[in-house]
Amino acid sequence: MNECKKIAVDFDGVLVKCLPSDVGYVPDQFGEPILVMIERVRGWLAEGKDVVIFTARVHPRNPEEAEIARLAIQRFCLNNFGIVMEVTCMKSPKMTRFYDDLAVTVEKDTGRILTPGFDEEKEAPDSLGSLLSE
Repeated sequence: MNECKKIAVDFDGVLVKCLPSDVGYVPDQFGEPILVMIERVRGWLAEGKDVVIFTARVHPRNPEEAEIARLAIQRFCLNNFGIVMEVTCMKSPKMTRFYDDLAVTVEKDTGRILTPGFDEEKEAPDSLGSLLSE
């Protein structure tokens, strides 16, 4: 694996479907796999790329829940990719790409928004990140 560069992939809404909001947050429960992303990650791994799961589920605000979530996601990775992958909520300079359903692409060093069709006036959809601000 390439130790210098990592591809960061969000979990909820990117690798697995989000559960309905009325279900509430349960650290070790998540939706069905999103097959197109599963295949994409498998391809990267087959090419020898280092992929890390980047998710708010493992935020240290609640260490017990974070560990339950981490273990569930690692089991998911083992079942779907054949390996236990790194699961983190911390950015790293080694991360060269982020795949996230809520991200807005901003041009480096300019602040210019590059995401097509993004409207700053509209409210962003709710995410697990909102759980961390409670």
